[in-house]
Amino acid sequence: MTAQRWVWVPFEVDKKFDGYRIDRFLTQRLIGYSRSKIQAILEEARVLKGDLSDPGATKGKVISVRINPGKHSHDMDCRMK
Repeated sequence: MTAQRWVWVPFEVDKKFDGYRIDRFLTQRLIGYSRSKIQAILEEARVLKGDLSDPGATKGKVISVRINPGKHSHDMDCRMK
């Protein structure tokens, strides 16, 4: 049995996405992830949002998503739009 390998993928919010909700922002940035999959990732606490008092995507904020490349084939192809 092999241990799970998790990788943090950071995304910096630019002006285009300023003010977006986190789920909407990540749906725009992750290829191959539906909004419902993004919401499940958020529910699993696999997202670091920097300033927790600001729940949205704010210009300059770095939002990191924890993925397991071995669990889902599309996780291996996680890249920015």
